[in-house]
Amino acid sequence: MTDSEIRKGSCLCGENTFTIKGDPSIYVICHCVNCQKVTGSAFMSNGLFKEEDVDLTGCKRFTVYADSANKSGRTVHRHFCSVCGSNLDIHPDPNYVKGVVSIPMALIEGFQDWTPNNEFCEETKCPFVKELVTKPAEASTYTTFLQGKNL
Repeated sequence: MTDSEIRKGSCLCGENTFTIKGDPSIYVICHCVNCQKVTGSAFMSNGLFKEEDVDLTGCKRFTVYADSANKSGRTVHRHFCSVCGSNLDIHPDPNYVKGVVSIPMALIEGFQDWTPNNEFCEETKCPFVKELVTKPAEASTYTTFLQGKNL
């Protein structure tokens, strides 16, 4: 995919639509308890995109949950479709990470073209999830993300 390629995305029912420009800065598999609960699954696959590369103007029917009962204690705002309940996006605490939005990868058309870069919260990884194929990102990408700078 090129930096200018635009992909469409939507929730399960199609009431909320969005577009993504380019590739995710980081594609992460998260095993935290909150991601497990929100997906009803063993993990959540999240693509972190620069805010300016995500157009959420087609997301009009959603509910927001301020989630602060997580490992870091920092509030993240989780958006859900008000009709079908799909996870739409996650906005991290802007005091920690600025200019980033996390999108559940399966909402994006053609997400199978990307490979996850890393796994987070492996201490709560379900024992039946043995090994996931990841393609490491550049170390500078993780350093920037973890230091709370713009990606």
